[in-house]
Amino acid sequence: MSDPIRRPAPEGFLWGTAISAHQSEGNNVNSDAWLCETVPSSLYREPSRDACDSYNRYGEDIAIAAELGFNCHRFGIEWARIEPEPGQFSSAELDRYRRVLEACHARGLKPMVTFNHFTVPRWFAARGGFEVADGADLFARFAEVATARLGDLISYASTFNEANIQRLVGQFRRGPKAQMAIDTMLGECARDCGSDRFSSLLFAPVEGTEPVLVDAHLKATAAMKAGPGDFPVGLTLTMQDVQGVEEGHAAEALIQALYGPWLEVGKQADFIGVQTYTRVLWWGRRGLCRRPVTPSAPRRATSSTPRPWGARSASPMSAWVGRSSSPRAASPPTTTPVGSRMWRPPWPRSDAASRTALT
Repeated sequence: MSDPIRRPAPEGFLWGTAISAHQSEGNNVNSDAWLCETVPSSLYREPSRDACDSYNRYGEDIAIAAELGFNCHRFGIEWARIEPEPGQFSSAELDRYRRVLEACHARGLKPMVTFNHFTVPRWFAARGGFEVADGADLFARFAEVATARLGDLISYASTFNEANIQRLVGQFRRGPKAQMAIDTMLGECARDCGSDRFSSLLFAPVEGTEPVLVDAHLKATAAMKAGPGDFPVGLTLTMQDVQGVEEGHAAEALIQALYGPWLEVGKQADFIGVQTYTRVLWWGRRGLCRRPVTPSAPRRATSSTPRPWGARSASPMSAWVGRSSSPRAASPPTTTPVGSRMWRPPWPRSDAASRTALT
């Protein structure tokens, strides 16, 4: 077998590594996610605990990335560490993140900073999170304070990781049992905070939070653009490759449901981060499948049976959380559907949405 032809990357091409704060640093005890992981009715299979200990070992992580030949490193700054109580900002934590940025530059890695990777401070969740209108202003205040201390060392930044994540998660939590389990977990979190509510981003209703998230993105972008520093600011989206097969499919309606306003919002940003993890096929009237259906093949509940989105799992959220304590390190459903029943969407079939928006 001949050696592959090696070609240099284009000028300015970034080839890098990426982590999130909560899922990598460990011991993020002031965040909503930590509390959700540790209450008795938690839907997470295990708490994050020390995670990868990147909080202490970031220097080793960055060194390994550089030794592997990368030139960019994406990481998150954890709001719950920087502002553990409302209006109380930690100089020590800001200084630590500044050292992380300096370590990236010292190793020749351009740092790309994520300002929110799903998690928020516990106090923010206990006051209603992004379901409350002024949540956008509080997030923008955090972005302003963080940029004032870190901005001169940032190469790229994104406001939200997978800003449309709630729309994707919503496809997995169908049915009253799933919602009851979520409500039980969040109710325990609220009681632990001495509050009557607890809004964790992954479980919050799209209709109540999305307008506030859009406002938060725009206001935080303005805060970052005010400097110091002069770096591109964007957002990232979870963009599954949805394909319609055969007549009668509803792929266009699913695409519209997954993105909502975010493609239009992204047009105003300096960039959109595309995070694609899988292909999803909509086979005519049969529904959503993860692999092709052979028309002549018997429909049996075996390992070869196409799995629908939202197939029933051992627990309401196990299809989303998988075997990780972190929401993002998710795995697809791990069980086959009961019999030959296929999941059906809650929206009507429509060809109004155009897939050209994705190109």
